[in-house]
Amino acid sequence: MTREAAKQILLLHRPWLDTPPDTETAEALAMLEQDAALRAWFEQHCQWQRAVRNSVRAVSPPEAFREQIVSECQARRRSMSRRKLLAAATTILLIGVGIEAYLLFGDRIAPEEVTFAAYERRMGRDALRLYRMDLETNNLTTIREFLATRQSPANYELPPGLSAVKATGCVATKWQGRPVSMICFNTGKPLQPNQSSDLFLFVMAEDHLPDAPKSQIPTFAKVNQLNVARWSAGGNTYLLATEHALEELQKNL
Repeated sequence: MTREAAKQILLLHRPWLDTPPDTETAEALAMLEQDAALRAWFEQHCQWQRAVRNSVRAVSPPEAFREQIVSECQARRRSMSRRKLLAAATTILLIGVGIEAYLLFGDRIAPEEVTFAAYERRMGRDALRLYRMDLETNNLTTIREFLATRQSPANYELPPGLSAVKATGCVATKWQGRPVSMICFNTGKPLQPNQSSDLFLFVMAEDHLPDAPKSQIPTFAKVNQLNVARWSAGGNTYLLATEHALEELQKNL
């Protein structure tokens, strides 16, 4: 893992939360012991996060704020003052919500590296939080034709093992402005409520990733709670992901 990749992961880590780190976060945290520059950066980042967090927590409403609002609404008096008070309260609330939202999500929109590792992490997150598909169908020809109309990769070759797996649909998405095809499958294993797919194939043009896998023989890894297989063939880079065990993933290749 590079220093920049570790930074991207550590931006999401909150040391004060009592939550066990995932595999990637644990690896990035371990790098702090060997990389003094990374450690200094992370300490400064945490210091800033704590300062903003404490400043938000220190904000408290004026005394009798609630009573004042209630009494003015009931009496229907001094309407202009009431409007000014509510406007001020709304402004304070929006500022507080905005700061908290930035603490929770703002650093997640930091630009990603244009690397296969960054692409792999993003696609893994997309698979885990899939809410809907652009097209729902079990017809692979229809899926290919639909993706072509969306200018997403449609010249892909499915692994032989996927020929026996039921397709459920697809998503025409993008990463760093580069088109990506996401083809969804159902292996037939029990699913969570409102879940229709448990196997996902991502296809991207190989030349869009400078460090894309060069071999046609899949390699395997664990990414974002998913087991993944990656390989390149015919000008495309493939990423097959599932929450099932590695042995189940290998059956679909």
